[in-house]
Amino acid sequence: MDKAINIYEYLLSILSQKNVWLSVKEISEILGAPEPIIKTTIESIYEDRELQSEVTRRTRTSVATGQIEVIYNPDVLISLCFRTKTIQAISVRRNFTKILSEFIVKGYALDDERLKNGLFERFDELETDAISIIRH
Repeated sequence: MDKAINIYEYLLSILSQKNVWLSVKEISEILGAPEPIIKTTIESIYEDRELQSEVTRRTRTSVATGQIEVIYNPDVLISLCFRTKTIQAISVRRNFTKILSEFIVKGYALDDERLKNGLFERFDELETDAISIIRH
């Protein structure tokens, strides 16, 4: 199996969940980059004011160690994908760029595979919310 495709699918599964927060270790594993690089890059994201730490960072107590750890929301993970030079991050960037290009050209973007395979759990929400706004 192609690891690049798998990481994108895995990332989609993470981002599709509500209220997802990830530790540096988890982000490091997803992007295939050392934890010190991830930490430095996150600091850079905040220094550049790309994201606000008050909104995208919080703390939790680790179940495994009982220690307090810093966790980050998906916005940080997405920003890291565009700043990290690993095979996994490059794969995700390519997919994000494809989706963004489709959105710019069409004005919308849909995940055809999830729709075809019945994996899009919020189709009713799309139909009632988004489509009804368009029709009215």
